[in-house]
Amino acid sequence: MDTSRGLHRAASAHTDEPAAGLDVTVLLSDKDVFEQKLDEQTPIAVTGPPFSGRKQVLEYAKSHLGASRIRLTPAGSPDKVTAALKEDRPLIIEDCQHLSRREIGGFDTLETVLNAIARTDTKVVTGWNSYAWSYLDAVADVGSSLERVELSPLSRTSLIEFIRTEAGPLPECRVDELNDTVVSFDRLSLGWRGIELAIPRVDKAVIKTRLTSQTDPESIVFEYLTSETNGNPGVALAIWQQSCVGDDVRPGDIDVPSVDVGKEGAFLLRLLLCQERVEKAFLADRIGGRLNQLLGELTRKEIETPGDTAVVVPNDVMFTTNIANANDGNPEMLVTIEVAISPSADVTTAMDILKDALVTSPYVYVDTDHPVSVRVSDQVSYRRIRGRGYVADLRDGQAFASGVTRRTLEAYENQGIETPENPALHGLQQPENEN
Repeated sequence: MDTSRGLHRAASAHTDEPAAGLDVTVLLSDKDVFEQKLDEQTPIAVTGPPFSGRKQVLEYAKSHLGASRIRLTPAGSPDKVTAALKEDRPLIIEDCQHLSRREIGGFDTLETVLNAIARTDTKVVTGWNSYAWSYLDAVADVGSSLERVELSPLSRTSLIEFIRTEAGPLPECRVDELNDTVVSFDRLSLGWRGIELAIPRVDKAVIKTRLTSQTDPESIVFEYLTSETNGNPGVALAIWQQSCVGDDVRPGDIDVPSVDVGKEGAFLLRLLLCQERVEKAFLADRIGGRLNQLLGELTRKEIETPGDTAVVVPNDVMFTTNIANANDGNPEMLVTIEVAISPSADVTTAMDILKDALVTSPYVYVDTDHPVSVRVSDQVSYRRIRGRGYVADLRDGQAFASGVTRRTLEAYENQGIETPENPALHGLQQPENEN
């Protein structure tokens, strides 16, 4: 299959949601319960991955409540949110993942808005990228301030109706003409002394057809499409448009290509995955001097769409491609980092800075099961602040510790937080790696 087929889109054509043919009722596990929550005073967080229908659900909430609506951007300010909260009218706040930035001090705006929501009597419904929500719930406990409503994946039946509405009449669905081989082998040349490796490849279409109890070809095709896309309507539509280039379609045509982007590229894509739109200036600060090179590589692979000042995730590739990187399959490791401050320094600010440096590192692995922690202890002539965080790849432990320490000390200097002249003389330990 030509994996580049149908993947080109102009930046102006980018949309973060599927078209309006999606009935909002299929996105909610219980529409009546959702309406009941809308009528209550508790603020709500509607969460879902890109292209999953958040826009439709928020539009439904806006109509039901007669609310005003604000859509946030990467360069947005909390001022318009706090001003709108003072009005006596329900409020919809879209794309709340832009309230935070993965940098030291990058959660201040988020805290300001959450505090304003907690103080208001206005009914507030917020919309969040679900990947960003999971991250922010682990590092900033956003779930304690908002009641979450997660969008449901589409069922096979709902996906068929959605594809038919958006893409027009369905082509004829057929069952793959399969041989008996589940595993075949591709030959990979190492380019050295004529050595070749046999790389096993599993034929997923064979397995899917053997395991399914469906005999109807259309059911088999859409069962496979639903499984490959986790019922995400926008992703399913993009894959369907890539796959249907003839008069018929088979399960084997529903293909998800793979791209190897490397470790730095994977971190860049994680930022794009969570934020959906990111300013280039912010990426330059977090990625460093290789940003333009990485963006060039990702653009050539058609994974991102660069603009003059921002980088946008196109739904064609980002969510229809298996992204491989060097972290796959490696165990996580706990890393301990220690810094020293003078006894008269602001301990609370110093601890907040170290925590921000931990959770915004490109190497950190953080979720509710792998949290970061920061503790302080008094020593004879200084205070020791100890932070702990996980990395997904044990080979990144030293780079993680070095980067967090450097950014923490730079922030201390900017904030006027004094450190001892030579903390090593007072027994300060080097970063520890704990398997």
